[in-house]
Amino acid sequence: MTDDLVSTAAAAAHCHLSPRTLEKRRGVAGGPPYYKVGRKVLYRLRELDEWIAQGRRLSTSVPGTRPRADGDADRS
Repeated sequence: MTDDLVSTAAAAAHCHLSPRTLEKRRGVAGGPPYYKVGRKVLYRLRELDEWIAQGRRLSTSVPGTRPRADGDADRS
């Protein structure tokens, strides 16, 4: 894993999502962390991997939690 910053398109490919999905998730809590550099939106690969790992589930019967923007856990 590297700490390289990548574009929305590269981040989406890394996460196996469409770029539009990441764009939508920037507007609501629950998406991966991102950086604004001027007009560009960039993602750190290490943080994308951490965000993906937060979605890990061991069973469909056990609800998972993802941190919300306010720091509390959100049941999903």
